[in-house]
Amino acid sequence: MQDLFMRCTLDSIFKVGFGVELNCLEGSNKEGSAFMKAFDESNALTYGRYVDPIWELKRYFSIGSEAALKKNIKVIDDFVNQLIKNKRNLLAQNQDCNGRCADIDDTLPDGFKVKKGDGVYYISYAMGRMPHLWGEDAEEFRPERWLVNGIFQPESPFKFIAFHGGLRICLGKDFAYRQMKILSIALLRFFQFKLADDTKKVTYRTMFTLHINGELPVCAVSRAAS
Repeated sequence: MQDLFMRCTLDSIFKVGFGVELNCLEGSNKEGSAFMKAFDESNALTYGRYVDPIWELKRYFSIGSEAALKKNIKVIDDFVNQLIKNKRNLLAQNQDCNGRCADIDDTLPDGFKVKKGDGVYYISYAMGRMPHLWGEDAEEFRPERWLVNGIFQPESPFKFIAFHGGLRICLGKDFAYRQMKILSIALLRFFQFKLADDTKKVTYRTMFTLHINGELPVCAVSRAAS
């Protein structure tokens, strides 16, 4: 399912944002599939630099993880450069990092003082699991926590920070929500899903955008048959 959603997301983004049929979902575009694989692997390899004290040495000699990253980046660059040649009127997009640099001396809402030039960072993974923000059941999958009298109540974007908040809120937020709703309607209308092994512990790959580590097989049962 994770791979299916990844392919669907890339297809949607490239179609809406760049007017390009990536066709990752159906797998008919070899260049698109190669780009998706290289993009995913580069994500994990780049994040690995944070815990690899000799990554610069590896990059210098082009060995190990840095050699793999260099190869993946070439695939990405070649694909994007070809895209730019065909779509010269596209605007460049910037990735937003989970951190800011103070322009002036300031005081945070909790009273902590920062000086001009200080870096302020936050970890969305940790914030999404803090009991003092979400209650003692913070790590439990409980969708009804978002409902009040059966009606969805969104949290403050400065508490649920998956899409950031304020002036730099993610431009793709509404697009992402709409995509999730469409996929949910399309899939849940016809199928019921359950984990193939509900005792399996879910872990995550160490990368900027968290993916499940390995596979998480599910069983899809037709609603017509139930």
